Amino acid sequence: ALASFNRQELRSRLVENVAFKPMLELVPQLHELVTAFYHSRYAECLTALEALRPTLQLDFFMGAHVLPLMNLIRKGAMIQYCSPYITVDLTRMAAAFNCSLADVERELSGLIMDKRIPARIDTQAQVLRTRVADRRNETYRKALRVGRKYARDSQALLLRLSMTKHDFTLRGRPTMMMMA
Repeated sequence: ALASFNRQELRSRLVENVAFKPMLELVPQLHELVTAFYHSRYAECLTALEALRPTLQLDFFMGAHVLPLMNLIRKGAMIQYCSPYITVDLTRMAAAFNCSLADVERELSGLIMDKRIPARIDTQAQVLRTRVADRRNETYRKALRVGRKYARDSQALLLRLSMTKHDFTLRGRPTMMMMA
């Protein structure tokens, strides 16, 4: 769930789910892990995940998938950390994830190359900058598209109402079926 759900899905399907909560409370470490991830305490979450790794690797079905899942969870946490900001200080992010600045830069550059984070890394200032202009332009384009569609639909509706009011009907050309 941590690897694939967004925050809303995580809250509704895991954190606040009445049916799943008793199962989550059976394993307190897992409950702490999910709660830390949901409340954006990433260093605590990743430390708890690392502590659970040996136990999870012993599982017959999950053992082979533990490391890829841990990487997905870490990447998801980084995406979630960066998403509300236009500019992210990489030193603060490294502290939040309890890792080195070089590790953060390496992982963020991988996410940027995979087009999962629309941003650029300024290594001189040690800052991640998201591409805001693209969002703003896309919002304007979308608003313009919606406005044009609304005007076109309104004009068509007014034309149809006018034609109905004046009892105007248009019939197509007679087809072979109609002539027979």
